[in-house]
Amino acid sequence: MRLGRTASSSHLTLLGPAGSLEMGKAVLNAGADAVFVGPKGFSRRGFEYELTNEEIRNLCEFASSRGKQVRLAVNSYPDDRCDEVLWNMVEECVAFGVKALIVNDPGFCRELRRRFPDLDIHASVGASIFNVSDAMFWEDCGATGLVLLCNLTPEQVKSIADATDCDLEILVHANRDFTFLGKCWISSYCAVKEVATDPHIKIHGSPNRGGVCHRVCRRPWTCNLEESLAVDLPNECCLLVRELEHYVDAGVKTLKVQGREYSIDLTGRMIGMYAGILKWLQGHDCDSVLSQAETTAAQLEIIRDRERSQRTSLLVSAALTSGVAS
Repeated sequence: MRLGRTASSSHLTLLGPAGSLEMGKAVLNAGADAVFVGPKGFSRRGFEYELTNEEIRNLCEFASSRGKQVRLAVNSYPDDRCDEVLWNMVEECVAFGVKALIVNDPGFCRELRRRFPDLDIHASVGASIFNVSDAMFWEDCGATGLVLLCNLTPEQVKSIADATDCDLEILVHANRDFTFLGKCWISSYCAVKEVATDPHIKIHGSPNRGGVCHRVCRRPWTCNLEESLAVDLPNECCLLVRELEHYVDAGVKTLKVQGREYSIDLTGRMIGMYAGILKWLQGHDCDSVLSQAETTAAQLEIIRDRERSQRTSLLVSAALTSGVAS
């Protein structure tokens, strides 16, 4: 059955990355309904892919003028030493017009709900919501939305949709890692260093603590058993196309494209492709769009892998030469 003609796809949201003010504006212009940004010091990315409060204000004004939204990713574990700065930043950004916060820490989620009873709060993909119990836990913490792993099947997503009142979001572009996002600590073991940039504190090597993952899993690995065993840890590109209709039918309301560290050209092209698929899902375009999207996705995957490999090389090199790697 063609899902583009069902009620389940009538209110879909396309969410894109804003690793810079320029990227945010380009992604909105390319067809995204909303963008997510990281405030300086408090997201799972380095400072270079986070925005200042002034840039967030600028982007909120730009989005609002086009009937679109900005979401704030505060998806690292906040440190008590930054408590006053953190809450001042959140209050400012909500005043600017930020419509939702994306969080990774259940305690922070509860306190957000207490201080901002009407704010939309989304549990980050880094929370690794894998089953109904996880979903109900986050709903009890005050979350109104859940960002789900692309590892989940449509059947698993439907079980979560049936059990909670939260809006569901799926990563349509991400990486299928050898472990669940937010659960891996390999980078922390290999390259960890506390960096204090007043008033923020990041733990380099640990994205959960506001630093960056050095992607050491992408280096050649061997297991030292009786005989050395070479290991290639899976890290596959995920660009969902035909599968999307099944996720939408299962209850997904938001399609999220990752990529704050990619080029503006690549993120814009990804958003443009998914905007076309969204029109198809909503019954506003012909079926040939899906075949065209598959061809485009194959082309974008090559470009994306090249950009990600370049970034990975820089991160691994930094881990090896900074004096913090073992």
